[in-house]
Amino acid sequence: MKHAARRTATILVAAAAAAAVAAPSAGAMEATLKLSDTTQAASAQAPAKGKLTVGKYVSYLKKQRMTKTLKAFQALPKNKQADFVKQLQDRRVLKAFAGVQASKTKSHVKQTVRYNKAVSFVKETTVKRGVKARGWNTKMTSNFTERIYNIPVTSTTTFIKYQAKKNPTVKDVGAKVTNVNAAFGIRVADTEPDTRGQKVKLTAAVVATPKYRSAGKAALVKDHSVTGTAKAAFTSRLANR
Repeated sequence: MKHAARRTATILVAAAAAAAVAAPSAGAMEATLKLSDTTQAASAQAPAKGKLTVGKYVSYLKKQRMTKTLKAFQALPKNKQADFVKQLQDRRVLKAFAGVQASKTKSHVKQTVRYNKAVSFVKETTVKRGVKARGWNTKMTSNFTERIYNIPVTSTTTFIKYQAKKNPTVKDVGAKVTNVNAAFGIRVADTEPDTRGQKVKLTAAVVATPKYRSAGKAALVKDHSVTGTAKAAFTSRLANR
């Protein structure tokens, strides 16, 4: 396993007009499933008893070789370590992890929203226009990251490459989740590229399955979408279903 601080779930989809092919990468958390199959599996698998503790979280980080996160976590004072773990398994925090960004002309937009004294949500969209590549000239990348005491916990990313013109066409799309929240298994379960008139869109279904009873029983499902127009305006959104 490479020196990566987080475990990653990745789905890459190559799209052309109405066709799309998904190719998952390897990894401990990775899976490519239809959303209906994922939610059924999540409901059938009951979360572990009890709650996540500081000791369990440290063991989890060591087992997954998440050395960067482990070092940052252990550098926190004891009271903040306890609060960090409390925030991880609070499904209200994960449910609040959402947002939207939009611009007609900007190439980079980054915003940080404070949820509480410990948790913040970072929204970031990057647009590359005028790219000289076969089949596409615009790439839009949307990222939403939850941070606890400024330590990245969960990050979801989507991108779309397309030809910005009248009746734009999609060349390639992809979605990825990076997660160090031991209270939830979080992954991309499904991706859906769409072309309608003067807009192209990718929607990725992100499913969070509780691993402890303290995090609840039912899975949380979010849609992470990025939309581009013929003139390369963008809208990126992370929303609960």
